[in-house]
Amino acid sequence: MQESVPPSAHTGHHGSFGRILSWCFALLLGVAAGMAIDDWILPEPSTQQDYAPQVAMQQLQQQLLQEQQVADTLRGQLQVEQGAIKGLEDELQKMQQEKSRLGEQLAFYETLLPPGPQGTISIRAFDVEMVGPLLRYKVLLQRSMVNGKPFDGAIYFTAEGQQDGKPATITLEEATAELPEGQEPESTHGVPTAGKTQFPLSFEQFNRDQGWLVVPDGFEIRSLTMSVLEGKTVRASRKVELNTTEATSGS
Repeated sequence: MQESVPPSAHTGHHGSFGRILSWCFALLLGVAAGMAIDDWILPEPSTQQDYAPQVAMQQLQQQLLQEQQVADTLRGQLQVEQGAIKGLEDELQKMQQEKSRLGEQLAFYETLLPPGPQGTISIRAFDVEMVGPLLRYKVLLQRSMVNGKPFDGAIYFTAEGQQDGKPATITLEEATAELPEGQEPESTHGVPTAGKTQFPLSFEQFNRDQGWLVVPDGFEIRSLTMSVLEGKTVRASRKVELNTTEATSGS
């Protein structure tokens, strides 16, 4: 005798299985929909990974180019500075050679000079030339070596001759006419005006000087004496005899 299954039991079993299938199907639809949304919203990972290295590479290339430009600028400045240093070194070497040459000449000339006490003033050369109403003089002074302050004094000139037929001694004055550039007194018209009678003098060991003196009208000059003053003391003097055209040096 078989037992029969109630119809309600079959119906409940099939209903539960159907609901499970429905949930599974709904779950699959949700997963598929989510994946579709991700693909639509987010870019592909491979695209981001390829783009980032390119940007970094471009930035590095630009930075390298800027640094190269800075390096080129600094290299150019260095070359200019090296050239300037080389020029200064050459100029310094020339100056040292000139200093050595002058030192040798000075030592040679000092051996030719007679010995004397320190500070002695000597007139090494005194040349005078008569040019119309003017005298042109050139003088070289030497002072024996002194370790101290320079010599400060003055020079002046006295002339001996005749005036109005009588012997006379006068102090000559500096010719002070303003002359055009490159023009000497003898090329001007008229007699230059007279100025100071003493000429300031300051030097350490050697001094070269030249200038013009006015001979007064009616004065017939025979000789010219130059004197070196320190205060009111005459430290050195030199006299030259003159004729109407030129002067010759004498002691």
